[in-house]
Amino acid sequence: MDFTKFHCPVCNSNFTENDDVVVCPDCGTPHHRECYKKIGKCFNENMHGSDSISAEGYKNPESEVKPEIFDPVEENNFEKNQEKPSNVREKGLPDFIRIDPASNHLIEGKHANLFEAAVGKNQNYYIPRFTVMSSLNKGISLNIIAFFIPFAWSLYRKMYKISAVIFAGYLLFFGLSFYNVYSNTEVVDAVNKCYEELQENPELYTDFQFLYEEDIDYLTDAQKNLIVVSESMTYPVYLIVLSYAVRLVPKFGLCIFGNKIYLKKLRKNIDKAEKKGLEADKLKVYLYKKYGTFPMVLAAIAGIFELMMLR
Repeated sequence: MDFTKFHCPVCNSNFTENDDVVVCPDCGTPHHRECYKKIGKCFNENMHGSDSISAEGYKNPESEVKPEIFDPVEENNFEKNQEKPSNVREKGLPDFIRIDPASNHLIEGKHANLFEAAVGKNQNYYIPRFTVMSSLNKGISLNIIAFFIPFAWSLYRKMYKISAVIFAGYLLFFGLSFYNVYSNTEVVDAVNKCYEELQENPELYTDFQFLYEEDIDYLTDAQKNLIVVSESMTYPVYLIVLSYAVRLVPKFGLCIFGNKIYLKKLRKNIDKAEKKGLEADKLKVYLYKKYGTFPMVLAAIAGIFELMMLR
């Protein structure tokens, strides 16, 4: 039956040809499957048994083919079956990507299977969140990993522009910090004296533990001078502000809006891939290989350095 002339009473959206539509077995009212599941009953349940519901034109003529009747028992069995891994696999895709047309709902107007292929690893985390964000038009979805290692996370998800901006901020901060230190003549003189002493007696500078000692009475004059000068150093306001900015802005920004940014990026990538005119199976393989994830080992190394440098 052609449902495009009707609208879903739950979300009040007109049906399209690609919508997954189920109808109430009692009155024939069509719903989106997800909308029916959301409220757990027919939207017009309170009017069952009355003649007013037929005014909407939902009753199907006997001459037409009966549409799918929504059966809550069958729906529950369907969801249980979805928890089992699908045995259907497409050549070129890893096992963790489900290829199951029955679960292929829409995200941002695109089939969910395309997003699964484009996400690659951890698609069980992202696809449910993308579905909610897309259906409810939400922009906020917390991502804890992006909070702790924003550079490594954006790099791993191949959002290279964002990771490049974060990395540039780190370089700027550390560059200005070194400049502030080595433009101080007192610090430079103190370091030079320690270096001269180091050449004569290397044992005095084993692991440079003297920098962390509270009792400095046993230290040499050069070591004491370096500690005193280091503690008396002041940092300009702009450097302090920059320090907080490069550490906190990426953390909170990507923690709150990272998933939304990632979703929009994947949608653009899928649009680009579809223009190539590939067949469905080849399109998924292309999305996985082209837009999947950055090598885990390299991203992990980047994350470790990020945690160590900005702790």
